[in-house]
Amino acid sequence: MTSFDETVMSDDGTKSTHKKKTKKPAWYRRMEESFCDFAEHTSSHGIPRAYTAPNSVKRALWMILFFLCLGAFCFQATLIIKRFLRNDIIVGVELKFENIPFPSVTVCNLNPYKNSLARSLGSVRDTLLAFDTAIENSNPSGQSRRRKRAISTPEPSLVSSKCAIATDTGMYFAISEQPDFNEALLNHVDCYCLHSQRHERNYECAPVEAWEAAECQCSDGNGICERFSYQESGENSTNGNIVPCSCRRRTSWSDELCVANEFDQLTPSWPLKFSHHHCTCQSAQPDAPCIANKTATTSCLCASPENSESLYCAPESSWTTHQCSDCNWHSECRKTYIVGSASDKEQQCLCHGSKCLAVTANENKPVMTKKPTPISSPDDGSVRVRRQVHRVYEKIYNRYDGLLAVYSVCECEDGMCQAHKDHVNGSICLCFFNRKNGQIWPCYPPDFWSERRCHHCCPLGDCTFAETEGKLPCVCAAIIRMCVRIEESTTSTEMQPFANDNGTSSQLAEEVKLLPLADRIPKIWEITTTTELPEPEIVQEKEAAYGFKGVSDPVAIRAKASENLVFAVSSLDETQKSLLSYTKTEMITKCSFNGRQCSVETDFDDYIDPTFGNCFTFNYNSSENMTSERAGPYYGLRFQVFVNITDYLPTTEAAGVRLTVHSPVEQPFPDTLGYSAPTGFVSSFGIRLKRVNRMPEPYGDCIVQGKTDEYIYRDKEYSTEGCQRSCIQKYLVRACGCGDPRFPKYMNKTNCPVGNSFLRACLRRELRKAAYDPTCHCPQPCYQQVFSVSYSAARWPASTSSLSDCDPSLTPQQCLQFYRDQGAFIEVYFEQLNYESMLESEAYGLPNLLSDFGGQLGLWMGISVISIFEMVILCGELLYNMFYCLLPEATRSDSMRSERRFAARMSSRRRYPYPNGSYRFEDAFPRPYILNGNVFRRGSPPLPHVESGYDIVRNIR
Repeated sequence: MTSFDETVMSDDGTKSTHKKKTKKPAWYRRMEESFCDFAEHTSSHGIPRAYTAPNSVKRALWMILFFLCLGAFCFQATLIIKRFLRNDIIVGVELKFENIPFPSVTVCNLNPYKNSLARSLGSVRDTLLAFDTAIENSNPSGQSRRRKRAISTPEPSLVSSKCAIATDTGMYFAISEQPDFNEALLNHVDCYCLHSQRHERNYECAPVEAWEAAECQCSDGNGICERFSYQESGENSTNGNIVPCSCRRRTSWSDELCVANEFDQLTPSWPLKFSHHHCTCQSAQPDAPCIANKTATTSCLCASPENSESLYCAPESSWTTHQCSDCNWHSECRKTYIVGSASDKEQQCLCHGSKCLAVTANENKPVMTKKPTPISSPDDGSVRVRRQVHRVYEKIYNRYDGLLAVYSVCECEDGMCQAHKDHVNGSICLCFFNRKNGQIWPCYPPDFWSERRCHHCCPLGDCTFAETEGKLPCVCAAIIRMCVRIEESTTSTEMQPFANDNGTSSQLAEEVKLLPLADRIPKIWEITTTTELPEPEIVQEKEAAYGFKGVSDPVAIRAKASENLVFAVSSLDETQKSLLSYTKTEMITKCSFNGRQCSVETDFDDYIDPTFGNCFTFNYNSSENMTSERAGPYYGLRFQVFVNITDYLPTTEAAGVRLTVHSPVEQPFPDTLGYSAPTGFVSSFGIRLKRVNRMPEPYGDCIVQGKTDEYIYRDKEYSTEGCQRSCIQKYLVRACGCGDPRFPKYMNKTNCPVGNSFLRACLRRELRKAAYDPTCHCPQPCYQQVFSVSYSAARWPASTSSLSDCDPSLTPQQCLQFYRDQGAFIEVYFEQLNYESMLESEAYGLPNLLSDFGGQLGLWMGISVISIFEMVILCGELLYNMFYCLLPEATRSDSMRSERRFAARMSSRRRYPYPNGSYRFEDAFPRPYILNGNVFRRGSPPLPHVESGYDIVRNIR
């Protein structure tokens, strides 16, 4: 390689000069100068070594080593950059001891709605009736135990009810529990009444003391019987129609009324046997046994071991069924009130006072048939014991649901009228319309009816005819002494317009307008609800919507019925939903927090959950900082609940409450994130807090603010579960046009009705797809409080001594059993007053990248930051030289002077060859420098002739 011109070395070592053929351009010489200067003076070790190598072999070796190191560096640099771009994080876990805010605790009854109230609403009632039918049909034999009970009670049956006495007739009639229907009745008594299941009415009422237990002979199975006498029929009568009954003397005539009772057919356990005898009871104690006596009139049930004449007798009406345990080999047991006793097996007994005898119920036999087996049958030895008379309230009908007076078009002859379905031809008459069966009867001309004030009207709508005036508005037909309640008259005398859009003649319309009660009595053709049965298509559509077809498993039926119940209740407004469920004071009876009494009314807030009805949240206000003073159950939240299992829906499978622990700003989800607490136990929930701080993109997948307008839980903060439910509801609304009532409404869109089979099928089909919707992205929140819960339970109450508010009418054991059946005790507390903090941070940041990058450069290339700047300066010089050469001639003429100075400098430089053929350049007239106080030109004197290193150090000082 030769330099610009001048001296070259010949093969024999002599200098020779020659003229170049062509002169290289200035830009080339500039770039060559910059490259040579960089290669000779750079701080990177490999490049000067290769440039100043004495021969080609060493130069090649240095170049190979340089490129190997460069390749190794590039490989390591790639790994470093990939690691940096992965955005790895590290999680720091720390246990912090600080004041911990108490979480929100939401509790719900496992039974969402009261059975007594739910069956009074149309859509909910239809849903429950469909469930009852599905359960009855689920038994492979075609008859389930539930169905046997439904058809076993005779028509009519004896029930307990409240009743009052009519002032005009002196007869007792059933009254409603609701005071609105009986404002004028101040006194009421407990009565036994006949109950019609078909019409849901109570009649033939009399006080309880007017009825007496007896044995009756029922021949036709309709429930009305005749008293049976053993004296007339003989001691060993085996008449097959003898059943337990209750009898009373009627007040208006001398004949006796006897009604068959519901009973259980029981078989004594070995070695006992039962028999019927007449006996004499001499002791005044009700629990004392009686003595068998053939001449006595009292009918007794006697028990004795087989092959023994020893009898234990007591009146038949005094024997009751009860649970017992600890039976001996004589089948004599001890009465128990505890569910799950020590023997772990309960026995059904027939008890007289404290005397209990083991029996077995005959499940395979109906409770009541048209031809029941005899009382003392020699083939099976079973007996029948009356059940307790249960209370049945009359159903309260709304307008157009019960019995009402209507105007109809009739054909009348001799004062008797026959109503017609059509209303085109005929005359106007006034009729009784039974909404339940669609019957329009009796009917009379309008002048046969008169407006009156009745004393009493039944919930069905019919009123008691009386000569004196009462307070309830009614219209009566004096010819048959029947009345029906009507609307109260208004102050306005303007009559309601008569509809003439159904083909009614104008003459008929004018005739109705002239009637005195036209504005208060509806017309049969104006009632929107038809009297005919529903169309088969509508019935089939509802059955398909309920989803019970082809399902025979009771567990699956109950799950489907619970879903249908949610759909049915969703059609109600918020007020109606709240009234169907339990209130705060009904469910939560006692509570304490931090060892101090709390207020149920103010410390708990209610909200309506689609699955569990009314739920109640403790510590619902996020602005109040409620903290536990110490760890442990006595310094947390403790409360007692009453679940009222007697009013549970048939779809509810477990008794207890559902509890969930969550942050006050988050929506509770008791159906998926809750814990069940059973009745009869104290359920302890120990909680631990974990605070998580996540890093957002690009390090993680969390979201700082995820709540949007499409988030369905508008009053709460963002959560992953709420986001997923919002996505599902959004997908269902777009696919089916309506939402799932198990979730809140999406953008005020309506939810699907319970009886629409097409929309219900659409929801079931699209719900499977909604779970895998690719457009749904629900990242975790960047800041979250997670509460971990541990559960433990113990029997509650411990004993009768721990109960202080028992009903006086209950024995201690009965009170204990009542609390274990109906109540539960809940404890929610911190196990430790510390929390676990999980903080995410970047594992490999920019400082780590620069450090590792510089280390790899120094290791493989010997390059430092100075070397990098040298490369930057070299690139700058090259760009400048290229840019300068691209300038036009006019511009470059201004720089000719500097160009000439550069050429003169280059021509004056001396060229010294390296052994490898390269050159180094030095100025012909070196610039002076100062050494040991003397001025020298560069190269003279040479460095080896410097006096000493001590002189250099001295001069530097």
